[in-house]
Parts: sequence; C-alpha cells; structure tokens
Amino acid sequence: LYACTRPRKPYPTNPLNHKEGIDLVVFRENTEDLYAGVEFGPVPTELAVTLTSLSKPFAHFANLGSDEYAISCKINTKKGSERIVRAAFEFARQHGRKKVTVVHKANVVRATDGLFLEEAKKVARDFPEIQMDDANIDAICMWLLKNPFAYDVLVAPNLYGDIISDLCAQMVGGLGFGCSGNIGSKLAVFEPTHGSAPKHAGQYKVNPIATILAAKMMLDWLGEKDKAARLELAVGEVIKDGRVRTYDMGGKNSTLEMGKAIAADGGYMMQCQSCHDGMSAVGAPTRNGWFEEPNCQSCHTAPAGHYTSQCSDCHATKTWTSGTVVHRAGADCQ
Repeated sequence: LYACTRPRKPYPTNPLNHKEGIDLVVFRENTEDLYAGVEFGPVPTELAVTLTSLSKPFAHFANLGSDEYAISCKINTKKGSERIVRAAFEFARQHGRKKVTVVHKANVVRATDGLFLEEAKKVARDFPEIQMDDANIDAICMWLLKNPFAYDVLVAPNLYGDIISDLCAQMVGGLGFGCSGNIGSKLAVFEPTHGSAPKHAGQYKVNPIATILAAKMMLDWLGEKDKAARLELAVGEVIKDGRVRTYDMGGKNSTLEMGKAIAADGGYMMQCQSCHDGMSAVGAPTRNGWFEEPNCQSCHTAPAGHYTSQCSDCHATKTWTSGTVVHRAGADCQ
C-alpha cells in the first residue's frame, strides 16, 4: 500500500474553508523515508564506530554516550520514489490535471531527497503534457497557504507528504474533511487522516465527513463511480444547506445526526414498477436544488407513471408521473 492518496477540496459554503475553489491532491509515499522504522536509541557501539569511519559530520556525535542520542534512518529507494511519482503523474493524466509538484528538501538532505527528486525528473519525461515543478518542504507550506490555486497534484516522501496533506486539510475545513486512501497494486485501505481520535471516544461529537468521504474514495477505487458521485453529492448538499453542523463547523449536531442527514439527502428511494429495481432519486441537480427522476438503470423504462418512491424517513410511498420532480431531502414528504 505504497500510495497514500489524499484529495483536498472545499465544499461550498463550509464556514471553515480557507478559500473556495481549492482542488488539490497529495500523493504521499507510504513505506519509506523516516517512517521506515529503522531507528536506534540507545545507539549501539558498533553502529557509532561504523558511522565515525564513514561520515565526517558524525564526528560531532562520536563521543556521546550511547544513551545520550538516538538515530532514525531516512531511507528512500529508487523503486519507491519512482512508483509514487509515477502514481501521481498517472492520476494527473487520467483526471486531466495540468501540473505535478515534487516536494523535497534536496538542497540540504542531498542523498535521500536528491534521489527522490532525480527519480521524479525521470518519470516526468514520460508525461510531456503535464508540467512538473518542485519545491522545498518549508517553502511549499508558505506558498500553499498564500496561493493554493497555483498547485494541482503534489507528491512527496512520507514525512513531507504527511505535513502538507494536513496543511491542505485545514485549508478545506480541517481533519473532519480529510479523507485518505492507502493504495497498492492490488489492495487498498481507506480511512480518515485524523486516525482514531481516542480523546473523543464515546462523545458522538466529531465530524464523520472525513470517514464518509473515505468511503467515497473506496467506491471510486472499486469502480462504483455512480455510487461515489451520489455520496459526494449528498455530502456537498448537507454542507451547503447548513442546518446540520458538528461542533468543528460551529454547530451543535452529533456525529450520528450528521451521518443521518447525509444518508437522508437524496430524499427518496425509488422503485421501478416495471422491473421493481430500486434506485436513489439523487441525480443531476436542476433549478432550485431539485432533482429530475432518472430512467430506470435496469430496464430503461421512462419515468412517466412508472415509479413508486419511498420516503427515507417515514417510509411512506407515492407514485410519480411525468413532469414531476423529487426534492433532494425527505422534508417535503406529506
């Protein structure tokens, strides 16, 4: 699961948005760098002797006691660097993105970050239609905040990717909106970037949108594009409506209330009276936030007089005829 993919975009009217219209995707290498787990503390004598013989800068630490310092190894490989950068460029190509920014600190961390940057330059040659630029990790934090619209897809070694993805999350509402996918060649795991948040356990107060958007990412990865789009549309509509907000958004609603509002958005589950297949009323929005009835996806029957819809709140049913539109929320059920 080498590719940690973290999309970051604001949903309109979210009071926590830094700026409307941000649309960033961060690719974070997931298996190497400072997170490789090769650490020593206390430092073994044989390691100190070896480093003293191989590295002049280490002489400054050579006389320290083994328990007076610790070492964490930053390990970047050509293979790991190449595949995460290639994943970022392939995503950019598939989604019509124009630029990939490589984040590093190669001017100081010359060996490992230098290797990462050089591999990135090699990969970029295979994608001539996509612009590549690069930036130091400290500078990119400043420039992302100042001008986020100058960036598109960003790719970085593990630690830097963790830093910039959290920065980007805050610009679009905070970690309550930060979803993540850990993706490999055959398997993937999707999760919110905030982790388990144990200090909030049992309080039912945190924002579930990051988790819900992680589920949206999973649906996309599974090829369930329609379901993913419907789920994201429901999230956006609830945020835009503004009546249900968790504490981080300045509201008083619970985790469950936010989840129920998103689940209920789309209003009615419709059942085709010809083939009896069920489908959501969520579709492309028309005037005033209403949704037109779609044709049945199973038997392709036109909607005129052929659908019975069921309210997602009270489960009452109603038959719809040609020209009728269905409201996106169950609130207008009679």
